[in-house]
Amino acid sequence: MIRLGVNVPNFGPGSSYDALLGWARFAEDGGFGTLVVSDHVVLTPEVAAIYPEPFHDPFVLLAWLAEPAGPDRPAGVGTLAQVVGDVGALAALGAAEVILDPNPDRPRPRDYRAEQRDLREIKEAYEAVA
Repeated sequence: MIRLGVNVPNFGPGSSYDALLGWARFAEDGGFGTLVVSDHVVLTPEVAAIYPEPFHDPFVLLAWLAEPAGPDRPAGVGTLAQVVGDVGALAALGAAEVILDPNPDRPRPRDYRAEQRDLREIKEAYEAVA
């Protein structure tokens, strides 16, 4: 069986929080297999000229939309490289604590705080439970 996905428009005037939640609920109620958003994290002037603001961060947006999508079908947050990169960037910027929790419903031995762990260990831990 082929499972289709929904691309949520995460930019422009049609991307209010109510509209974004509506897309997540539409995807869940419609039985779609995937909820995706554009992966532009840093907008170049060329992209900004074509696509109107606001332009929501894909990592944060999908993490937020995962709950409305329902606990039985988790929303993806992009590639592992993106997740590890975001966690590493937050740690490098001096975040007091960054916890990587790929599946809060599954027991795990400990939290993974980026300032205390090598990114390779975070990657291995994520792959073990994802």
